[in-house]
This record gives sequence, C-alpha cells and structure tokens, in this order.
Amino acid sequence: MTGPGVPERLSAALKGRYRIEHEIGSGGMATVYAAHDVRHDRPVAVKVLKPELAAVMGGDRFVSEIRTTANLQHPHILQLYDSGEAGGFLYFVMPLVEGETLRGRIDREKQLPVDDAVRMAKAVAGALQAAHEQGVIHRDIKPANILLSHGEPLVADFGIALAVESAGGGRITETGLSLGTPYYMSPEQASADRTPDARSDIYSLGSVLYEMLCGEPPFTGSTAQAVLGKILTAAPPPPTQARRSIPPYVESVILKALERVPADRFATAADMARALSDPGFRHRPPVSTPEGTAPAEAADVAGLRRRVRILTAAAVGLAAASGWLLVRGGPGPASPRDLVEFYVAGDSTHEVSAGFPGSLALSPDGRTLAYVGSDSGSTRIYVRRLDERGARALPGTEGANSIFFSHDGAWLGYGTTEYDLLKVRLAGGTPTSLARMANTLTGGFWAEDGTLYYGVTGLPGLMRVSQDGGVPEEILAQTDSMTGVLDPWVLPGGDVVLATVLLGGSQLLAYDLRDGTTKLLGPGIAPRFLDGHLVYGTLEGVVLAQPFDPGRLEFTGDPVRLADGVGGWLNISRDFAASTSGALAFVAGQESLGEIVLTRYNPTENRVVASAPQLRTPRFSPDGDGVLYELSALGESELYVASLSQGTSRLVATGFEIRGASWSPDGGSIAYAGGLQDPSVWTLDLAGGGEPQTVFTGTNTVGAPEYTWDGSEIVVSVGPVPRSIVAIAADGSEAPRVVAGGQMDMTQVTTSPTGPWVAFTSDATGRAEVYITSLGAGQPIPVSNGGGWSPRWAPTGDTLFYFPQGAAQDLMAASLSFEDQLRVVSRSRHSTVAPLQEVSALPAQYDMHADGMVFSLASSRGDRIVVRTHFMPARD
Repeated sequence: MTGPGVPERLSAALKGRYRIEHEIGSGGMATVYAAHDVRHDRPVAVKVLKPELAAVMGGDRFVSEIRTTANLQHPHILQLYDSGEAGGFLYFVMPLVEGETLRGRIDREKQLPVDDAVRMAKAVAGALQAAHEQGVIHRDIKPANILLSHGEPLVADFGIALAVESAGGGRITETGLSLGTPYYMSPEQASADRTPDARSDIYSLGSVLYEMLCGEPPFTGSTAQAVLGKILTAAPPPPTQARRSIPPYVESVILKALERVPADRFATAADMARALSDPGFRHRPPVSTPEGTAPAEAADVAGLRRRVRILTAAAVGLAAASGWLLVRGGPGPASPRDLVEFYVAGDSTHEVSAGFPGSLALSPDGRTLAYVGSDSGSTRIYVRRLDERGARALPGTEGANSIFFSHDGAWLGYGTTEYDLLKVRLAGGTPTSLARMANTLTGGFWAEDGTLYYGVTGLPGLMRVSQDGGVPEEILAQTDSMTGVLDPWVLPGGDVVLATVLLGGSQLLAYDLRDGTTKLLGPGIAPRFLDGHLVYGTLEGVVLAQPFDPGRLEFTGDPVRLADGVGGWLNISRDFAASTSGALAFVAGQESLGEIVLTRYNPTENRVVASAPQLRTPRFSPDGDGVLYELSALGESELYVASLSQGTSRLVATGFEIRGASWSPDGGSIAYAGGLQDPSVWTLDLAGGGEPQTVFTGTNTVGAPEYTWDGSEIVVSVGPVPRSIVAIAADGSEAPRVVAGGQMDMTQVTTSPTGPWVAFTSDATGRAEVYITSLGAGQPIPVSNGGGWSPRWAPTGDTLFYFPQGAAQDLMAASLSFEDQLRVVSRSRHSTVAPLQEVSALPAQYDMHADGMVFSLASSRGDRIVVRTHFMPARD
C-alpha cells in the first residue's frame, strides 16, 4: 500500500523490490522515502532525484558512475546498497539510520564540546582517507551529510556529487541547472578553475570542524555569491576569536585545512587526523582581512557570476540535498542553504520580454514558470515546467503583456496591448475575455474566492472583477498625491490587498477591503506575502524577504536579501515572481548587470573577469595581470583590482561619483577622480595600504586621470565646456599646467605608455573625432577620419585604437609615426569580438595590452530568467 505523500508511479516502479512507506523529506535535489527492502527484509532509505534533474541525465550513465562508490568499506562511511532507474526515476538506496545528523546537533547545541568535535573530525578524516585511497572524492562534505548513529559519525552520499556531475555532463550546463551549498566549498570548487582533489574534501572538513566549535561556518553572508566571494578572497577569522577555549593545536589544524591554496593544506586526510592527535602541532595563521573591507562582500567576488560553470560546480555541492533526509523521523523545516537554480532564456523562436509589471509568474507550487516572450515584435505567453527542458507558447495569447496564475495554478490571467483582460487554461485552449480595461494592465492577483484584483496605468486605481467576467469595479481610487496602483497581492483571509503605489516614490500599501482604510508599509515594489514574509523589490534591483505580521500589518524582523541584479523599469516594476512554495524567479536585468571580458584576440578564448551591477572602465596593470575597474550605484563608487592569474578581486578604494582610474607606470599606485561639489583627483599607493592623497581639487567637472609615461604627472580634462587638458604633478607639489585648451572641448584623455603624447576626443568639427597632442602643449593632430571616439593606446605606443562612426563592433587601429613629426601612417579595422557600449562622453570602456584586451559591456547573455527553488529564509 502506498504511504502518504508517495507518488503512485514511484511505488509501482519499485514494486517487488522496495515497498515505499512514507516521505522523510525533500531537499533541493532529491526526495527521500523510508522504505522496506523486500528482498533482504530490512529498512532502507530510497533517495529519488528530482524530475528536473533526472530529465537531463541518462539513467545508464548515472548508475555506472554511482556504482564506482558502492564498494567503499569503512566504519564511518554509510554504505550504498543499490542504485538504478525505474519508471523514469533515478534512485539510490542507503541504510535507514536511527539518529540525527551533525547538522541537527549543531542547530540544537550551537557549539559542540571540543573533545566531541575533534573526535568526530578524526573519524570523518579516516573515512575520507579510505575513499581517497580508492580514488573517490566526496565533493560535498557538510554537516547535513554526516549522520550520527549512537554518537558516531557516518559520512553519507559518497560519490553522489561526482556521479551527478559526470552523468549530467554538459547537459546540466546547457539547461542552466546549478546546485550549491556554499559554506563548506573549497576555493577551487567555488571558482571551477580546476578539478577538485582530496585536498578539497580536507578544506570542507576544516569548515565543518570550524562550525562544530564556533557555531557557524568560517564564511557567512546574506547571499550565496557573498559567501563564495569570501571563500575566494578572504582569510577565515581565527576560531579562537569566537571561542577562546579552543586549543592552539586544534585552531592550527583548522587554519591549515582552510588554506586557500590546496598545496598549503594537509596533503592527505590521514595527515589531518594525525595533527588532531598532536597537541604540539602549529601552523602559521593567515592574515585576516580587516572588518568592513572584505572585497568579496562588497563585490560578491567580481568573478562569481562570471561563468555558468562556476554556479554548476559550486553547485554540485547541494548534491545530495542534505543527508538528514536519510534519518528516520519527520521532515524538518525548509533550509535556505538548499538551492536549485535554473537559467531560462529564449531560444531561436523568441526572447524573454521584461521591464513591466507581471512580466513573469510562478505557479503556486513553484513547478511552472510563465513569462512574456517576444517574437519579431509580437509578444505572447510562454510556459515552462521546471522538469522540462523547453518552453512552449500558449496559442491565442498574442499581445500579452502582464500575467498571473489562478489560485489553483490551472489558469493564467493576463492583459494585452489592446487593453483586454483575459484568462486561459495552462493546458491550452481558447482564451476567454473577462473585461475591457482603461489602459495597460500593471499586475494582477487571482484570489481563492474567484475574484481578480488588478491595476492599470492611467486614472483608474485598484480594480476587481469576477473570474467569470462582468463589469469591473474600482475599489481604491487614485488621488492627486497617490498615483498608480501596481502588482496587487491579497493576504490570507481575503480582507487586505497589498500593492505598490507611487507616492513620493514607490511605496508598499495595504488596503483593507472591510473598512476602506489604507496603510503605508514603507518603500518597495511588487509585494508578495509568502510563508510569514513580505517579499518585495527595491529600486537598486534587490529582492528582499522581511518577516511580516499580516494581522497587524507590521514588519516583525529585519529583511533578508534574496536576489541582486534584478531587472525592472524605473520605480515602476521589478521583474520577479514568487510562489507560495517558496520559489523565486527573476529576470537578470540587462541594464543593471555588466561584465568585464578578457579576450586573447580569439573568440574561443574569451573569459569573464568580473560581473556585477554597473561595472565599467577596465584598465590593465602594466604587467598585464591586474585589471582595475569600477562599480557604481546611485553615486557610490568602488574601485577593484582583479587578478587574472588568481581569479580574485579586491576592493582598493571607495568614493562618490568616481569617473575613471588608471595605473602608475610601475603598477604600484593608481590615480582616480570623482566628487560633485569639489571634484578632485586622488592617488593611492596600493602596496603601502595608506589613505588616498589629494593632488588636485577643482570647481568644475574632472575627467578620468592618467599618469604620464614616466609617472611624474597625471593628465586629466577639467573645467566647464569647453574642457581643457591639464597636467598635475603626481606628488601634488606643483600647480597644474595647461597642456591643451581653447575652443576644443577635450574629453576621454589617454596618455601614451612610451612617450610624451596624449590622445583625446573632441567635437570641434561638429562631430566627435580623435586627436593627439604633445604634453609640451603642441598643436593637436587629427587621427580619426569621418568620426571617432574612445581612444586607447597599444602598449607599444605606436598604435592608437578608437571607435569609428557607426561601428559598435569594430575598432580602428591607427598606426603612427613619430619621425620628424607625428603622422598617421595607416588605419585598419580591428574586431573586438563583441559589441561595446561606447559613447563619446564617458571614459573608454576597454583597454589594450600585449596579452589581450579587456572590455566592459552590458551582459552579453541577454535577458534571462533565474529560477530558484526552496529559497525562502528559514522561519524562527
């Protein structure tokens, strides 16, 4: 007989081998059932991969990969009994353990006794050593995968992560599926720069031991990106800072295990176990990053989103979606550490259309995504089940521009460009007209009682109509001060409607249907009430979840950040959807997300150096390994240096309205400009760790500064239009001198790396052209012919690159001669591989080096939807 919550198809598929009794729990990757092994008359746990993961994996290869771990024998390894494919399900079978997981014990006790923690770490190290000797790397050591049987640890899911990754192959990457638990991941897993070996498991065990003793992992953060960023760039705080009773030798073991470079860790798990038995063991602690300056926290590791494969590798970390699922007992609360992430994009038939309220929606169970797609200018609704690989268009939905699910998930309500409000079955069929609208739909909510609540642009306020159609009713009118009612959401009970209103900015509003009263809840966009939290967006492209009391209509706790870089339009909309199951979907905003890309002048050798909102102005260091770049949002700016060899970024300076930066010729310092009231130029010694030094303060605009070839001066454009070029002593000891001035407006200044020359852009002829002049105040010489801007020098100093008129994907390379007098020898086109976002009013968004070229651009991925399941914060 099938137990409660057990799919009939699964029971039928395993009939005769395993009798499925009941569901134990479900995580991001699998569902686990308590079962009875019919053949051997014993209790077992059957773990079944989620359909969306099994859909991209071949059963034969998965079974073949997982079989390599079945022969692991060790007292502290949970044995793999069986694995296979049945009825389309991929599953594996393990003992059903009486007890709890290490995760459960840590959650209950917070900090474990030192002796217990050391004993368990040594036992796990022994299990790892046995597996490593057989060539098996776990890849997902974490407290949830360590079961406690009578107090003794058993490591579960050996080889499962590798089996999933190997069996899924490139297909997992193709579908955009990524899985990850970041807290225990080694740096090489986080960056996906190399295949993890035994030392990766040692790092993870060090993180687990750290948490057993300190109550939390060595690196924490509000987002997975922030955690992975710290892993890649920061040093772990010494455990004794959190708990002074930790013996010095135990702290030394942890710090050695957590070394960022694998070669600096223990060579084997056995070595780590021996050190845990040696009170005389010592290890040099790493240098800690000062609080508040951790570059990864601010940049979320500039390279973190740089490759889908980072999220895929980071991801195989959720691999078994938590070992506690193997433990007998009822399911625990959903863990925010469990995450499955999909990337959904258009295909050859359509593109994702976003930037308006209701551009996408999730079904209440979180299993189906609907979004508006565009095909040759025509929009329609596309639907994708998350266990399927593609989206399908809903016939008859042409002109759709805002969508929402019915309460039971069987229907979609939507508006059209013709101002019709319609409904259509998710399974397909002819759409049914419900009402005419006065203007464009701005989001809707289909309540349990069959009432549709919606807003429109223009004069009408909050509207409602029956799901059977009829005459719409305005229930909340706009006023002179309150305009716009967008994205309504009805609270449980059906008496209060939440919405966004425009009242001195976007505000969250609660409207009581019983007495007509309203209450402002604070700034925000597109509220949704889910699992005790109000989920809403912000102007900065962030989605937050904040504990909320629906009875008192009050927040009861601090917000938790769920997503960054979310698209939208002005203060009107944020492109995200949420389901009552706790799933989240959002459009990765093309305008808010930028990338710095390194190319070796070969399209097959491109790689993303950094990816973050409002990222711009990359500049190579003289040695070619560092890339200086800027992040800017709402006036606040930060400067980072990315190391191409190490794959990391570090924060070096902050300021307001920074407008460009450059390196000194020796690579030891940078110069940058910014500020509104008193625009200034600063220099900063990168090696000395001191404060920025002001070398110039003006009263008008200041452009991006650049050092001269010998490092003695800094050249910059200053002043009101027409702007001039001035040279400033690099040490600030002398008054600025004018290099070029007059009636030409000079911007985009760039200095030659090999001599006293400066190139710039000017519109003196009526259109932007590129010129060169001598730092000795010579006559400007035109370089471009027929329009040009954004000049940058080749590192050899004999070629100047610039953008020609009307060619966003090609650079012009002007070959120069300095014999007798400066002249342009020839001009040739130079492909940049990708279109750049260059305008003549900004510093050039690219740079050249002998080893390659870096450029910044809006995300080349185009609009794509990120779907995250099980991502609501845990409730207290």
